[in-house]
Amino acid sequence: MANKYTKLKIDYPDWLPRSEREAFLEDCITHILERTAEGIGAYKKGRGYQIRPFPSYTDEYAEEKGSDHVNLELDGDMLQAVSILDLKNGIIGIQGDQEGKAEGNIRGTYGKRKPISGKARPFLGLSRSELNTIEAGFLRELDE
Repeated sequence: MANKYTKLKIDYPDWLPRSEREAFLEDCITHILERTAEGIGAYKKGRGYQIRPFPSYTDEYAEEKGSDHVNLELDGDMLQAVSILDLKNGIIGIQGDQEGKAEGNIRGTYGKRKPISGKARPFLGLSRSELNTIEAGFLRELDE
């Protein structure tokens, strides 16, 4: 199972029918991936998350990647690995061969024992505002 850095528990809204849980979590994953593609992360702050841009890539990495746009995609495997890990308990995340890469980005360790100051790019999280937006959109879909 994914470790504490590579999984996220999402509390289901009280009004959400059990039959819609999978679709709701998929909407959460889609939002996280779209936000990450824009170069924006979810930084832990207290009991929630603060949404802000990722730090820049190093010049060397940007050259290797062919772009200085920070979207955590070199080959796309890590972000494609975000999935529902536990439907009953509302847990999404990354496990398997992409888990180490995800943890390195989330914590800013990049193969080191300790995080490199200012280099973390945590993408696996949702602010209360983002959850409210996802819930409102999902509720509209259910009403249609």
